[in-house]
Amino acid sequence: MEKMTDLHGRLLEGCIWDECSEKLYFVDIECRKIYCFRPDCESLNQMELPDYVSDLVLKKDGTLIAALPDGLYHVDFDKRTADKVMESCLPDGIRYNDGKCDPKGRLWLGSMAMAQDESAPHAGALFCIEKDQIKTIYSGFTIPNGLAWDTKKALFYHVDTATDKVDRYRMTEDGQITEKRTAIDLKKEKGSPDGMCMDSEGHLWIAMWGGYQVICADPTTGEVLERIPVPDANVSCCCFGGKSKAQLYITTARDDTGNGGELYVEEVQVTGGEVYRYGD
Repeated sequence: MEKMTDLHGRLLEGCIWDECSEKLYFVDIECRKIYCFRPDCESLNQMELPDYVSDLVLKKDGTLIAALPDGLYHVDFDKRTADKVMESCLPDGIRYNDGKCDPKGRLWLGSMAMAQDESAPHAGALFCIEKDQIKTIYSGFTIPNGLAWDTKKALFYHVDTATDKVDRYRMTEDGQITEKRTAIDLKKEKGSPDGMCMDSEGHLWIAMWGGYQVICADPTTGEVLERIPVPDANVSCCCFGGKSKAQLYITTARDDTGNGGELYVEEVQVTGGEVYRYGD
C-alpha cells in the first residue's frame, strides 16, 4: 500500500475517479475542501467551499455536483467556481453524507445528524434526486453511507453504518427501492462499514471505520473474501481508479490520537465496476 498524501486532514471522504481526465477527486468534509489528485504527476490541488462538503459526483462534462448542508452545488474545479443548483430541505443539525449516482443518473444521497448523541439514531434519511429535484425520501437511517448497484440483477446495496451490515434492495426502473434484506452481516468484523464500491465481478469493497481495513465481500453469499490492512484506524471510503481501474484508492479520517486523514492506493487483482454520472 502506498501513501499518496501528507495532509493530516480531518475527515477525508467521497473519493471518485474520473476515467476521462484520469483524476481522483475527494473531500475533507470538516475542512470544507475538495481535492483533485493526478496520479500521473502526483499533483494535489484543492478548492475551499463555504461549508461542509460531504459528497461529490461527476457530470458528463467532467464538472462536479457537491452536497453542502444548504443544497447541491455545480462545481467547476478548474475554474474554482461553485453555483447552487438545488436548495436543501435539511433541518438544523443535519448534514448530507455519502452519495452516488445510479445507472439512470439519479443521485442517491444520505443525511445524518452532525452530533452523534442520543438524538442521532434514525435522524437521517436517504434522498433520491433527479434533475436537481428531490424525487423520493426514505427516512429512519442513522448514518447512511456506502452505495452500489448491480444492474444485471436490478439490485441496490446500501450501508447504514450504525447497523453494521450491508442491506440489499430491489430497485424498479423508476427508482423505487423495495424488498429490503441483509446482504452482508459485519457485526463480527473489526470496525463498522462506511464507504463502499463494487468491482467488475459484483463483489463489494467496504471501508471499515475504526477497523484499519477495507474488506471485499460477496453480497450473494455474505462471505468476506479478502481483507486489505490500512495504516489508519478510520477508513472512510474507497473507489477503483487508474488507467486499468485496478487500483483501489482509500481515504481515511483523523482518529483521537491525531493519526489519519490521508489518501492511500493499493494494487488489486480485479477491476472496478462502472461509475455512473449525474444526469445520465
